[in-house]
Amino acid sequence: MNGPRTHRRSIVRRTVAGAVVLAAVVAALAGGAVSLAGCGTPAEANTVTVVMKGLRFEPSDITIDQGTKVIWINKDEGTAHSSTAEGWEEGTTDPTKWNSMPMNPDESFEHVFDIAGTFDYFCMVHPYMKGVVKVRDSSGTVPPPETTTTSGG
Repeated sequence: MNGPRTHRRSIVRRTVAGAVVLAAVVAALAGGAVSLAGCGTPAEANTVTVVMKGLRFEPSDITIDQGTKVIWINKDEGTAHSSTAEGWEEGTTDPTKWNSMPMNPDESFEHVFDIAGTFDYFCMVHPYMKGVVKVRDSSGTVPPPETTTTSGG
C-alpha cells in the first residue's frame, strides 16, 4: 500500500536526517570545529592589515572607521620592525599612543582605534619607515590633528 503511511515514513526520514545534520552543525560550532571567518561578519569587516616589508609599511596611509582593528605584520625576512605612535612614551596610558616593540619576522601586533583623528607612526628600528592612520568619526569625517582628543570625541 503506497498511501499515507509511505508518505509519513518519508517525512519522518527527512525530519530525522535534518535533525542529525542540525545536531552535527551545533556540535561543530560549540567545539570550534567550524569557523565563521570569511562569512562577512562585522568583526572581520573592521580589521585592516598593514604589512612591514621592504623597509616600508604597506599601505603606509590608511583611513578607517572608529572601532577598527589594525594588524601590523612583519614580513621582512631577517629584520625586526615596530609600529610606534609618534609621541609614544614608556608608561603612557594614552589610548592614541601605542608601541608594538620590535617584532621579528612573521610576528604581528594589533591596536583598535576607538578615537577619531590622525595618528602618525614609525618604526623604532628604522625611523625613516613612517605611516599614518586616519580614523573617521561617526559622521564619516577625519578630524584635523589639532582636534584629536583622548576622551573619545
